[in-house]
This record gives sequence, C-alpha cells and structure tokens, in this order.
Amino acid sequence: MAPLLAYAGNNLMNLVTSKVYAAERRLFKGSGTSGGLNYTYDVTEAPIAKLVHGSARHNLEFDLKKVAITAKGTLLDFQRTLRMKATGRLAIVAGALTLTGLEVTTNSTSALDQLVVGIIQSQIQPKIATALASIPIPQLNDIFSTGLSAAPREGGVIRGPALEVQARVTGKNGLASADAPTAASIRLLNDGTATDAKMIGVVSEDAIQALIKALVPPLSHAFDEIRTKGEFSAGIKGTIKATTPLLRIRNGVGEATTTISFSKLKGGIQVPLLGWTWVSLPAPTIKAAITHSLSASGNEVLVKLTGVRSLRVSLNWPAVLRPVEVVLGALLNSVLTLFRGKISAAVAGRKLELFQLPPKVPGTNINATLSFASGGLAYFKSSVQAIVRIRT
Repeated sequence: MAPLLAYAGNNLMNLVTSKVYAAERRLFKGSGTSGGLNYTYDVTEAPIAKLVHGSARHNLEFDLKKVAITAKGTLLDFQRTLRMKATGRLAIVAGALTLTGLEVTTNSTSALDQLVVGIIQSQIQPKIATALASIPIPQLNDIFSTGLSAAPREGGVIRGPALEVQARVTGKNGLASADAPTAASIRLLNDGTATDAKMIGVVSEDAIQALIKALVPPLSHAFDEIRTKGEFSAGIKGTIKATTPLLRIRNGVGEATTTISFSKLKGGIQVPLLGWTWVSLPAPTIKAAITHSLSASGNEVLVKLTGVRSLRVSLNWPAVLRPVEVVLGALLNSVLTLFRGKISAAVAGRKLELFQLPPKVPGTNINATLSFASGGLAYFKSSVQAIVRIRT
C-alpha cells in the first residue's frame, strides 16, 4: 500500500466512455474494402465498461452490444448486428494509469461466411480497438493537492470491483500507508450513474505530517528574566523549544500537539550582600494541544492550524529558591505565555491542502463538476478520507 490511495468504480469508467463515444462518434464507425468486399461497421450503442477483479489476463472489459456490419460483393450481401467484447489490463506505466493489451473479439462467428469473418478479424476489430484506445483513463491521483505531489506507483482492480491507484509523496520515502476504505464505501463507487459518479481519496497521517514539517519548523526562544520583590531578586533563564506540530489520527479522531521542552533551565535568587545564587532546575516537558480543523473549502480539503491553548507548568523548587518561588513561578509562566504567542503566530493561518479538485474528470479533458460529497469528509482510522462526487 501507499500513503496516498484513490479509488473509482464502473460509474466513472462509463462516464468517460459515454462522453468520448458521444463526442467522437466517427471513431466508432467506418468502411473499407477487403477481399473484393465493401464493408461498413457501426458501433450503434456506447460501449459499457466493466472493471474485473480476479482475472489473471485482464481487469477491464468493454461490452459492445450492437455492432452493425455490412459486407457486399458480387456473390455476397451480408447484414448483421453482432456483439463484441474488448479486454485489457489497467496498470501504471511510466507514472500514469494506462490500458494495455487491448483485444477485441466477436461472439458467435462460427456460422458466418469465412470472408466476413476475415474482414471482422483483420479490419473491423483492430479499428474498434483503436477507437477504444482513444478513451482516456482517469488519472485518479489528480485529486490530491500539488503540495503532496502524488506519484503513482501501482494500479489495479480490487474486489468491489474498484479501480485502485497507490501513490507516494514525491521526495518522501518510508511514509506509512493510508487506510483502505471499507467495503461499504467501495460499493458507493458503483451505486451512481454514468453522469453522477464518485471517487474516494485517502491521505495517510504520515503524508499530512510531511506537509506540516515543510510549513512549520521547530521554534526556540532564549530567555533571561529577573524580578525584584522586597529585599530579594529572583531570576529565571534558559531556552524554551517547541517541536514541529504533530497531527495524530487514531480511530477516526485527529489531535494536533506540540511538545514544549527546556534546556539549561536555571532559577536564581539574589540575597542582599550575598549576590546571586543560580541553581539548575529539572527541565519539564509539556505536551500542548494545537487547535485545528478539517474542512472542505470550494475545491480543496484543508487542515488548518489555528493556535495553542494555554500553557502552564509547576516545579518543585529547591529549598534555596523557596523564598522567591512565587516570583519564579510567575516569571516562568510569563515566559510560557510569550512563547505560546510565538507558536500561535507560527501556526496561525497555516493551511495544509490535502485535496485539490480539478475542473475536469481527473486526467482527461472532459468537463465536469467535482465536489466533496455531503458527509464524505472525515478522519478515518489513521487517515483522512474524502468522497468526491463527479457530475456532468
């Protein structure tokens, strides 16, 4: 599997097939001369595409229910409507989903004149194969954002049936796989019509994290704060750090956090006539929640980071610092408040684009309206899943 997964069903394949058939009707009929016979052929109905799972030879079929054929010569006047079938295999070739090994066969030719059979096999079937080869194969990975730079690595047909494309994030190796949709979700891909189809896209937690790392680097802030209270002065110094935000998705729930840590943390007290005494302090670690949202906006799905909730920490102060522990606690929390603002400023407005829907059927020139299905966007297991509706 791969960090980016995309799925489509028979409905999308037939949406594309019917559109090409209607727009390029001329490709599906023709005429010629062979063996002293003048022939014509016409695929009078749009081919029906069918994804096939479990066959070692092919995973896509086209059913050509009505192919009208005539063949005329001095001693022959043939007119018949025959049924043909085309088969091929969908696979990733040179980074694109491609139909290979396309073959066309004709049903029930045993009772036909051998001259006609010869024309069908040598002339008509190859031309129909050429017409079918002109049907563009949807490039399912085109629904992912350009930031993810999806690079298909494997494609095929799974049980359902459904066309599956597995893609990696360009330049990012070792990312965990996205979660495959449920069988019920896969069935949605075959429940629509050839003018109202659906796709499913899934982005893994690791792929989202790769986007976060590119947008929000770790932060650090050195501090040295002093405050006087009565006869004593108190101080605290060190460096505070925040990791790149981490988005964890578990059982369909997303949580964004950052880990706050300290280095060279010291607390100090100044006693009259004795000067400053500085004491190394145990460095606390804080897991801070980052507010975020997952939403569809127009043709995009975004994870938005918005800010950090309150940061608080308490320490067991050494005995030497207890006379000023209240002051030191206030100083430390003022540092946390300042740093919280820096983190919020760094993440505020950061938009992680997971999906960007094109204005056409993905990978084709067929105009279509793509939108995110109502209720179809959600955290799913340890991934984000989106159901995309395609209408023409």
